[in-house]
Amino acid sequence: MSVLKTTDNITCLTRLDHNRALSQISERLNVHVNDVKNVIIWGNYSSTQYPDVNHATVSTDKGTKSVQKLFDNDQWLNTEFVTTVQQRGATIIKARKNSSAFSGASSACDHIRDWVLGTPKGTWVSKMNETAEELIEEKSLACLCLN
Repeated sequence: MSVLKTTDNITCLTRLDHNRALSQISERLNVHVNDVKNVIIWGNYSSTQYPDVNHATVSTDKGTKSVQKLFDNDQWLNTEFVTTVQQRGATIIKARKNSSAFSGASSACDHIRDWVLGTPKGTWVSKMNETAEELIEEKSLACLCLN
């Protein structure tokens, strides 16, 4: 019988924040969320994280376009978008007096599906895999994993 050591497979769920970023962009551009690709979430699950759209694209009728080029200016991307993604969980808890358990569960399913099956060609999602020893050395990453 094979025993899985806990230090062999540690993964951190940044997918909830990733999905929130995709949703914010799709809503703002009035496109389907599946048409938005390659957003990156950097950092801890908190107001210190940064949703990065530098490589993000949107599939349109006229082909694939850069998210940054689809906005007239970066004002919304650099202000409201970042804040909304960073604080979405707190906003939901404040409004509902409860967590967004369904969003978390859905994100966990997305996370495991893409971890096991991979992502479609040319796309990526936010996820971190490290060994426990590396996480312990890098406390900010450990916080992300343990939240």
